[in-house]
Amino acid sequence: MREIVNWVKDELVAIVARRHPLARRHAVRGTVLAAEPYISREEGSSTRAMAERFLAEAGLTLRPAMELGSTEAVREAVAAGLGVSVVSRHAVRRGDSRVVALRLQGRRWVRDLLVIRRQGAPLSPAATRLREQLLGRALDS
Repeated sequence: MREIVNWVKDELVAIVARRHPLARRHAVRGTVLAAEPYISREEGSSTRAMAERFLAEAGLTLRPAMELGSTEAVREAVAAGLGVSVVSRHAVRRGDSRVVALRLQGRRWVRDLLVIRRQGAPLSPAATRLREQLLGRALDS
């Protein structure tokens, strides 16, 4: 059995390089993203799966020009002007002026981030503290 607790709501956003023509917009349509070189997370990434699912609902298919294994790598590739991507709003660093986050038009692209643990399995002191920190932060938000 697992114990599952909702942690925070997470919105997916498009990111583009600061000098990209789309950077002046506040929001972008999926059709516009589909026309750009798309930088994606690897197969199995929940962010990738969610972006693909939402775009498929709009009749669009993203064909990644590049697949990378971490959000940090995706953000760096976008900052270098290699393409656009969709990431968690939480992954867009405040103060990083190299990347601009754009809201995705249409329905909100939101998911629940969860804190999951196996019931009955003891947590290490560090894991217990992390869990407390995460859940305390969610309650404060």
